[in-house]
Amino acid sequence: MRGRGWVKFWVGVLLAELILAAGFLIGDLIYFPKVNRHIAEEIVQVANDWGYVLKYMLTQVWLPLIILLGGFAWAVRAVCRYTDTHFQANRFSKIRTGEILFLIVLLTFLGIRGHIGRGKSLGVADVYNYAASPAGAALTLNGAFTAYQVGRKGAMEISNAFPADKALELTQKRFVAADETVPDENYPLMRQAQPDDKPLAKDYNVMIVLLEGWHPYYVDGLSGQNFGATPVFDDILKNGVNFTNAYAAGLRSIFGFAAVFAGVPLVPGLPMFGYG
Repeated sequence: MRGRGWVKFWVGVLLAELILAAGFLIGDLIYFPKVNRHIAEEIVQVANDWGYVLKYMLTQVWLPLIILLGGFAWAVRAVCRYTDTHFQANRFSKIRTGEILFLIVLLTFLGIRGHIGRGKSLGVADVYNYAASPAGAALTLNGAFTAYQVGRKGAMEISNAFPADKALELTQKRFVAADETVPDENYPLMRQAQPDDKPLAKDYNVMIVLLEGWHPYYVDGLSGQNFGATPVFDDILKNGVNFTNAYAAGLRSIFGFAAVFAGVPLVPGLPMFGYG
């Protein structure tokens, strides 16, 4: 075994991995029952928004961040002091060290491939044979495992042989009316009505209220109940139009923004509509 500094370095690395994995699993355990999906997919979805996430962490939640970093520093210091107290130099020969490493790798490989015990390699589908419910099986495939699977496969590759300029041309023919123009080439689906000699009518502006996590049953204006929890929204409904037939645009808020504001659901290959 090498010196004290070498041991303390690897103890710190293992401690960081343990804290990261524990935090990942705790967060996934809290997140999964609410949406029935793991947090790994959400991390992949915000991959292009890390600038916004870091800015939010440093400006809005800086105090919890400092507390967490302070707790991590305290844990590392405590483990290093424990290592100093109980460290004992124990030197192995290179041959013995190589034998131990080879044995660890061999046992790990055989265990993963299922050659110790049943003789069957472990797969994702195996968990559904032993769980009481599909939700329990999905939760057993914890966030750390699903994050590893997503990271191993990499980003989803979108292949579309249809020319983008041709698709844009066809879309503009369908969306842009004869009395409309496209004011900015950077936003090819933005439309602007052409001015004419007629006086402007005093029409009302359109206001979009996007509510997330609201069930129609608890809105008195929609369900006819008398909960009294949504008085302002009930007044808006009296002068509005209620569409009872709706279609889901996705499982995340950012998909709803694109569908409501742009009128087009977010499809693979298109950029996200804002930060979410």
